[in-house]
Amino acid sequence: FFVAKKGVYTRPPEGYLMGVSDAAQRRGYRVILVGLENGEGHFQETVPSLLREKNLDALVVASYHHLSSLIHDELTDSGLPVVYVNDRHEHNSSWLDDQAGGRIMADYLLERGYRNIVFALRTHSENQRLEDMHYSAVERIEGYKQAMATAGLEPDVRTIQMKEMLEVNQRIPDEWLLGGGKPLPDAILAYDDDLANSIAKLLYRKDIRIPDQIGLTGYNGAYASLSSWLPLTTMRIPAYEMGYAA
Repeated sequence: FFVAKKGVYTRPPEGYLMGVSDAAQRRGYRVILVGLENGEGHFQETVPSLLREKNLDALVVASYHHLSSLIHDELTDSGLPVVYVNDRHEHNSSWLDDQAGGRIMADYLLERGYRNIVFALRTHSENQRLEDMHYSAVERIEGYKQAMATAGLEPDVRTIQMKEMLEVNQRIPDEWLLGGGKPLPDAILAYDDDLANSIAKLLYRKDIRIPDQIGLTGYNGAYASLSSWLPLTTMRIPAYEMGYAA
């Protein structure tokens, strides 16, 4: 089980890993967990050595980051059976219809009377392109836009530049809420639960109550949604089931 991610504060793969582990153990196989080294440039050397030294029968790659696309060719050339989880490929991958998920989340807010709904997306650099992010970013935004168009409303996608790895003192600037002079939104649909919690901290600093004054939803249904100080509406990713299917 190969985890293509970086940093100790990124979301761990427990759900995917438990699904893979249960399926493997019931068929008499063992699972070895392998993570990429932190930092850029190490994966070209790491992947071949793992394939040589671990004597693996197959590989399941859990993708949280663009690193999985960078090692894809090397894994293909290895001749080892590979299945991807949370990464979209034409074959041998277990992934979600995030476009439907984004539409469902937006519809949820629309059905509750919200109209000025912002989709919040976290970027890691000033020039980062949406197309270079995980496929779910494009899909969730598209689903949100479809729901807004059906309701006859204009979409409002706002990006927040934050560091890639979560930090204790990270803060969203106060001015982000007003989006260059725009009115305060009725609701915010955050790309994931971690971002939703960061937005909630901003609202708390501004003395804006959730959900009395503004609605807030997350996405993923990960540990971040369970540890928020108020119940967070979210879309749960069936990580265990995806790992088991892989």
